[in-house]
Amino acid sequence: MNENLQPIFIMGAPRSGTTMLAGMLSNRDDALALPEMHYIHKLLEEELMFEYVDKGKIFKTLKESFMFRDLNIVESDNDIEKLIGENVRGTIFNILKAYNDKYMQKDFKIWVEHSPHNHIYFDVLLGHYPNAKFIHIVRDGRAVYRSTKEVDWGYKDVITGAINWNENVRSCMLKAKVFKDIVYTVRYEDLTNDSEKYLRDICNFLNIEFVQSMLESKGVRKPSFAKYAKELGEKAHTKSQALWRVSLTKKEIEHFTAYNYNLLKYYNYDIKSFNKKKLKGLDRLITKIIGRLKVFYFRKKFKKRISQI
Repeated sequence: MNENLQPIFIMGAPRSGTTMLAGMLSNRDDALALPEMHYIHKLLEEELMFEYVDKGKIFKTLKESFMFRDLNIVESDNDIEKLIGENVRGTIFNILKAYNDKYMQKDFKIWVEHSPHNHIYFDVLLGHYPNAKFIHIVRDGRAVYRSTKEVDWGYKDVITGAINWNENVRSCMLKAKVFKDIVYTVRYEDLTNDSEKYLRDICNFLNIEFVQSMLESKGVRKPSFAKYAKELGEKAHTKSQALWRVSLTKKEIEHFTAYNYNLLKYYNYDIKSFNKKKLKGLDRLITKIIGRLKVFYFRKKFKKRISQI
């Protein structure tokens, strides 16, 4: 295994631009990014805690993960077994190498992993990769909520949306406060408004050279299950930044702004243009019930979709 591999873990609330940023950072000859690798987290956690993970468990985890299957780097159980190394880190490197050999053919020294919930496993990832750097990308939570309403796996009511954004951003924010040397925070809006400036800042933080190719987000191949990543590979743009202002209801905007007032203010998002009024009583109850019913319906569609992979 290449012990000199430089891991970069991107984290943030889902639909905040983690894939876009990964596509930028890996659109260079020495960096590799796979589609989100959610299947590695629990394996790394168990190995860190107990210093060993049974190879049968690694095999089962990979085989049952639709995200791993969708990589299309194995054709049989025997191929999966060949990827399993002496430990989980070794297995991860073998997956990276197999994917690179099939699709990218890079001499990669940098690994960019962009599962939004990397912050939940921050200590696990740092325990395995002490040389890792982390990037927190934060996006206006009202835009995040609007975006999650569109996907079949996302939450559908503003109460849940406001809570989830708050929890994700607070978790990343605390890590950025405590681990200042290894966590960099960038706003989605800044990155899309002035991509070169903020990519140069990120590269300085990572101690890597900025290259012009990074202005295009082509470093991540679109997985077959990512039906909503229509713009993956395009240059960063600003056209989706203000959609929430016209697509969310007045009540949704007011509730989200009220619930997340301090966080929105801290990250310099517009809070002055809107009233702060949380949903209460019957409005809150109806909103939650409708949201739950929508989640139940769309999650069934999501499970059916990924079962075909």
